[in-house]
Amino acid sequence: MDPALVKHKIQSFNKIAWHSFPLGDVFMRLNSKREGLSSEEAAHRLKRFGLNELVPLRAKPIWKILLRQFINPLILILVAAGGLTVFIKSYLDAAVISAAVILNGLIGFFQESSAEKSLNSIKKLDVKTASARRNGQWRTIPAPEIVPGDIVSL
Repeated sequence: MDPALVKHKIQSFNKIAWHSFPLGDVFMRLNSKREGLSSEEAAHRLKRFGLNELVPLRAKPIWKILLRQFINPLILILVAAGGLTVFIKSYLDAAVISAAVILNGLIGFFQESSAEKSLNSIKKLDVKTASARRNGQWRTIPAPEIVPGDIVSL
């Protein structure tokens, strides 16, 4: 199957608010049941959806994260307004606009950096195994082999 199509299906699958459905509807939509999946069906879904792993992200350079905070239509409008206030010699307004732009950029930078660090911390947790119901019995399986429709014990 085309990798782009698989990626699209997985993204669509991930957008469903599974928690909002009654349990019976979840089983129906996932073509699953209370006894769990059969080993054959789990193997088929593993081949179809791939391993249940976080995709490693390349670390973004700090300067790119910072630059991205200032390349935003609203920020660019504020920068233009700041330039216009300097042009009309309203220096106090220009200083206030500049301070707002810088403060917004720094807050966005620290939030994005913090989120990236948090994601890396989650990746380090690296759960090796999971308890899933397969063929009507609880089994310990490698965590990356969990597939949509599996019933897992948390």
